[in-house]
Amino acid sequence: SYLDTVSLGVTDVPVVQNAAVETFASPSEIKAALVKQLYRPVRWIETIHWLANQGTRSVIECVPGKILTGLNKRIEGTLACAAISDSASLQAAVDAISAGTSNNDMRAS
Repeated sequence: SYLDTVSLGVTDVPVVQNAAVETFASPSEIKAALVKQLYRPVRWIETIHWLANQGTRSVIECVPGKILTGLNKRIEGTLACAAISDSASLQAAVDAISAGTSNNDMRAS
């Protein structure tokens, strides 16, 4: 498969696979999880709750738009959420996270 040609290293931060709601760190586990994610339903709500229960305080959406940011705020109101769409929104998110702002204070978009 194509993933066999992709070189991945061991991650410093576990990768949360949102179809299994589990973390993976080894390249082989991450690749296997990516394949399974193609045909398994995404368990987004469970994933966001799991992240919050693990102590995650901030979630950054790194794609155009704010769909997941809004959804994440509704799922788990304790999380600070931001959408990154350009360099200005990236800097705003970094500044907000560095300052330890609450969900209501973080307005990067």
